[in-house]
Amino acid sequence: EAIANRLKNRAIIEGTVDTTVTLEKMLAPGEDSKRFSSDSFVKITGYLVEIEKGGKESCNCEESADSLTDTHIYIGLTPHTDKSDCIIVEITPRFKKLHRGLILKAMQGKLVNILGYLFFDAEHIGFAVNGCKVCKHTWRFSCWELHPIFEIELVENAKQF
Repeated sequence: EAIANRLKNRAIIEGTVDTTVTLEKMLAPGEDSKRFSSDSFVKITGYLVEIEKGGKESCNCEESADSLTDTHIYIGLTPHTDKSDCIIVEITPRFKKLHRGLILKAMQGKLVNILGYLFFDAEHIGFAVNGCKVCKHTWRFSCWELHPIFEIELVENAKQF
């Protein structure tokens, strides 16, 4: 848990963007626990499908105030992708403080670029389509997520739905 908390709270960008990782590759079916590396800093492009307030987590000292919890964002290949076919990117409290003017609701359904670190959140294997083929309550496609993210931006001049 300590290693996961350290990875989820990275604050410094190290290295260059791994351009081999795409949303399409993150959403590829099959066993994916070893597909990527949590050392990878990536930029993916996809549609912002849904935004959810995070809950208490050890990486945020079990705090429950909105300003001290993560925000979970579902990213899919289309603006109306089912959440179980999305990957999750997470905005940490540090990112929220740096980008107070960011209005995520205005980005919902839009094509966005997201820059952040890959993280395999094994805590959610029973809730991921790629992690559990017999589970009935999957709400994400993979345990791979971008956590933390450092940037989220609207793709300019993209055909929006």
